[in-house]
Amino acid sequence: MIDKEFPHDTEPDGDVSLPHHFWIGVAAAVFSFWSVWPAYPAVGAVGTLVGLLVALDDAVEHAFGVATPIDQLWNRWLRDMVVGLDERIRRGE
Repeated sequence: MIDKEFPHDTEPDGDVSLPHHFWIGVAAAVFSFWSVWPAYPAVGAVGTLVGLLVALDDAVEHAFGVATPIDQLWNRWLRDMVVGLDERIRRGE
């Protein structure tokens, strides 16, 4: 469901300069377009599109307050894996 307030976040996650997947997506798209595409056109094109989709996912999430696919992946699977790995590293395992 879309939030009634637009934009949903007045400042995404409290700081727009954090490494949101928006910035990661933009960086991946630019890198793929600029560096990969000339040598490997198919890989560069796919990398560019994936990067743009990642950036769009974050923009939609913060603008409209909807649960996006990458957000769901993080919340359902990746967060627990990352937190568990961090705890193991801190314990020295």
